[in-house]
Amino acid sequence: WRSWLQPMRDVHLKSEVNYDQPTGNTAYIFGAAAVALIILVIAAINYMNLATARATRRARSVAFRKILGANRLSLGLQFLGEALLFSLVALTLAVIIVQLALRFTPLNTLLDGKVGLDLMAEPQLLLWLGAAAVGVGLLSGLYPAFYLSSWAPLTALTGKQVTGGKGSLRLRETLVLVQFTISAAAIACTLLMMAQMHYVSSRPLGFEKENRLMVSLRGAGTIEKLAEIRNALLADSRVQGVAVAAQTPDRGDRAGITIVQTENNEGAMQQQLFNILQLGEDYEKVMGLKIAQGRDLTSRLLTDIGSNMLVNQSLVRAMGWADPIGKRLTLGGQSGRVVGVVEDFNFKSLKYQIEPLVMVTLQNDMSQVNEINRPFQQRHLILALSGQDTAGVLEHAEKVMAEADPRHPFEYRFLDEALDSQYRAEMSLTRLIGVFAAISILIACMGLFGLAAFTTEQRTREIGTRKVLGATSWQIVGLLARRILALVVIASVLAGIGAYFAVDEWLAGFAYRAGINPLIFLLAAAVAAAVAFATVAAQSWRTASADPVRTLRHV
Repeated sequence: WRSWLQPMRDVHLKSEVNYDQPTGNTAYIFGAAAVALIILVIAAINYMNLATARATRRARSVAFRKILGANRLSLGLQFLGEALLFSLVALTLAVIIVQLALRFTPLNTLLDGKVGLDLMAEPQLLLWLGAAAVGVGLLSGLYPAFYLSSWAPLTALTGKQVTGGKGSLRLRETLVLVQFTISAAAIACTLLMMAQMHYVSSRPLGFEKENRLMVSLRGAGTIEKLAEIRNALLADSRVQGVAVAAQTPDRGDRAGITIVQTENNEGAMQQQLFNILQLGEDYEKVMGLKIAQGRDLTSRLLTDIGSNMLVNQSLVRAMGWADPIGKRLTLGGQSGRVVGVVEDFNFKSLKYQIEPLVMVTLQNDMSQVNEINRPFQQRHLILALSGQDTAGVLEHAEKVMAEADPRHPFEYRFLDEALDSQYRAEMSLTRLIGVFAAISILIACMGLFGLAAFTTEQRTREIGTRKVLGATSWQIVGLLARRILALVVIASVLAGIGAYFAVDEWLAGFAYRAGINPLIFLLAAAVAAAVAFATVAAQSWRTASADPVRTLRHV
């Protein structure tokens, strides 16, 4: 063992001790910050896109100001100031929206905590938010300010420079490409993570988890009443079985690991490091474990009390036993023989492979426990329920426990819910990425809507001419959306590559994986393309379906 000092504030995120619970994960904090940053970048791209796209509307204003003596610096500062003003107004609206979201939406549930935004109590937070708003304003306004202030007065008056600039068009297309790459990647990551979490929640674990109630027993005095408690619980017909164990199935990662003297095929004893599970009578039946060879442990056979043991199939394979029944095991000074082999079951989270396991009879004799240690003894009851009138069963169990142990509160958990909580962080991250995908695609579409409006306005004469020559409204819409769809396809390819490596890294934390289905990338691409086309079509349909004579007359 070793000893060291650790600041109290570091325990939650930087603890190296397995039993420090609950602890957090810095990766998810940085992930949430990255999501926020990416959303801000997408919004800044929108501003840059629309500011440069609307350049022709401001060309005459810029030209006249330059003719009247305004220099490039003053014009640039004006445009930059506009961006900063928009950003500060957006910050004010954002604070209001966050306050409403925290009060009227399940945002705190998603973040698995109590999140609050009290700027009066946290003045530093206000400074950080102000700095972020200024940073976003500078990021989004710098290029438009440079671009709009760079025109020569005479060419700006004619509008030729601002309408025919291929560089500006390519920049806008590049920004659209970046937006939809991020959006499609977020959609693909969400779908892949949902597939993995569905796989985890539906994968057979090798034992029954439905209708299993776990009740804590605290103190040696309560454990000594185990037989009476068990009989009282079984008196209710809705309780179909009761077993006791030192660890519950949802805490399998805390199972003891012990050096075990194990008999090999040559009859010699050798040291091995194995997981140990201490269990009581009927544990195999209550948990629905399957015996592959031999039999289970039972107190009805005196030879099984404190001597004989069960092992799982992984241990048999690890030892290379041809016939495991009767093999000798010694652990903690206690010797016994293997009387049965259980089929492999996930006694740890699915983040771990099934490891070799020795199952021994749990000793509940408290007579040898020192007086000072008696209050700290603990056991867990596992009740197999019929599934009928669960509230009534809980009431009955609470009454039984109150009579047996009036000093401690009634503590219980349902096994299926406890197992699901093992992946709470992953589920929260999946939901967070899903929300991020929805927000990013919404913001991207808002920018695309404005860009499509500008493009449609710029090509009104062309649209009217094509309509006169016989083009249909859908052909016009397809013409306007074709280049955007090409960009979305390219973005989907780039997004698929990025999402593959990101999700593959995330899946490395699971021993059992659903895999990465390539159809999910196609689905993400189809969703992004459909949303982009619908956005462009919604904006351009009105112009495309208008009377071409009226369109040409007013151009």
